[in-house]
Amino acid sequence: MKIMPIVAKTHFTGWTPTRNENKKQINKINEVLENSSIKRIAVSGHNFPDPDSIGACFAVAHILNIKTGQPIDIYIFGKIPKKFKYLEDRNIMNIYELDDNPQLLRNPPKKYDLAVSVDTSDTNLMDMDYYRNVFTKAEHTIKIDHHKIPEKMNPSLEKRINYAQINFTDSTSPSASQLIMQLTKPLGINPSKLPRDFNNAVYTGILGDTGCFNYATNRQPFYDTALLITNGLKPAFVMNKFNSKLSKEGYDIISLAKEKIKFSKNGSVAYLYIDDELKKILHSIEDEDMRIEINNRIKGLVNQLKDIDKVDISLVIKNKEDNNLYISARSKKTNVRKFAEKYNGGGHEKASGFCVPVAKKPEYTISNILKEMERFIEQDKRK
Repeated sequence: MKIMPIVAKTHFTGWTPTRNENKKQINKINEVLENSSIKRIAVSGHNFPDPDSIGACFAVAHILNIKTGQPIDIYIFGKIPKKFKYLEDRNIMNIYELDDNPQLLRNPPKKYDLAVSVDTSDTNLMDMDYYRNVFTKAEHTIKIDHHKIPEKMNPSLEKRINYAQINFTDSTSPSASQLIMQLTKPLGINPSKLPRDFNNAVYTGILGDTGCFNYATNRQPFYDTALLITNGLKPAFVMNKFNSKLSKEGYDIISLAKEKIKFSKNGSVAYLYIDDELKKILHSIEDEDMRIEINNRIKGLVNQLKDIDKVDISLVIKNKEDNNLYISARSKKTNVRKFAEKYNGGGHEKASGFCVPVAKKPEYTISNILKEMERFIEQDKRK
C-alpha cells in the first residue's frame, strides 16, 4: 500500500514570510533599519501585558539590536512578573516598567528615531502618555500585530488601528512573537546567530497566546516551535519558568472565583464577573507577583468555561475605575470577534475582547450583554 504524504493546509512561516503582503511590509522595515541615522529605538507592547506582549517585546529587541547595533529601550505598560525575568538581557536593552515610574512618560528620557509597537491592535491599548509623547514623536514608527482588522471601519477606528507608518499585520499568525520570526532572513540575520533569549521570547509568546497549545487553531505554532528547538530552544526550561507555583491563599481565591460563575438564561453563555468582593481580596495580596499570577489564572478561567456542556461563549468581566466593563470572550463555534467589533473591540474569531460603558449598575449592563449575546449566537447558527 502506498502511503501518501500529509499536505498541510497552513502556509507555514518560520524564518521567512510566505504572504506577499508580509514580504512587502518587511521590505519597508528593512529600508528603515538600513538607515544609519537609526540610533535611538523604543519598543512597546500593550497595557496589562500578557506573555505574548512581553515575549514579542524582547524578541523584536534582539532583532533590532542585531540589525542596528544599538541598545533598545523597552517600555512595559505595567510590570513584568518576576517569572519572566529570564527574558531580560540588560547588555542590549534598557527596561522601563511604568508601575515603577508612572510619571516617566510625562517627560520622556529622549526623542526616538524609531518606535516599534508589538501585539497592539489599537492605540487605545497603549499607554496614552507613551503614544502622545514617545510613539507619535518618533521619526519612524512600525506596528507588528496579529489581530484581525475589522472589515468595516469608520475614520476614527481606522486611524487608531493603522497608527504607524509601517503596519505589519497578519491575523493568520497565532501570536505576535511568531511574526517576529519572519523578520530574520529577510533582514539578513542567520537564525543560528540569534541568542538563546530570542528563542525563549518567541516560545513564551506562543505558550501565552495558544494556552500552552491547548487552543492552537492551526499547525503553525507547532511548526515554529520545532524550528526554535532546532535553533537551540530548551522547551522544558521555559515551561518551568512559565508555570508559576500557586500559594494556598491563591488556590482559595480561585476557588471563590469559580463559585461566582454564572450562566445566561438559556445556558449558552457562561461568565465570571469580578465583583467588588473579589477585587478587594485580590488587592489585599501583598506579594505582587503572586497577585499577578492569581489575576492571570482568574482571567484564564475564560478558557475553561467554554468547555462546559452547552456553553458556546465564555466571558470574564471586570469593572474598572473608568466605569467601563472590560470583557474577555472565548467561544467554541461562534465568531466572537464580530460581536466585539460592535463595541470597537477585536481579536480573533474564537478569542476577543471589548469594553462596554456601565449603564445604571454593572449587573444591569451585564444582563443586557448576555441577552444580546444569546441572540447573536442564534443568528450565527443560522448562517
